[in-house]
Amino acid sequence: GKLGGEPRKIEFRSIDSIGENAANVRVHLAGPSLDFDNTMSIVREEGKFKVIQDHARVAPRAD
Repeated sequence: GKLGGEPRKIEFRSIDSIGENAANVRVHLAGPSLDFDNTMSIVREEGKFKVIQDHARVAPRAD
């Protein structure tokens, strides 16, 4: 299936803080044809969080 161009519903599964300026975040994105389970590492730089690592598992919708 196509990876981009489809609207997705985002559900935050967990946010684990690492001090004040970093975190690991687990999210589930559900689209019309694909589901994504992502684990992201984020850091705060100049007051804004930025993704520095993103591991994704992509699977076709089961329903």
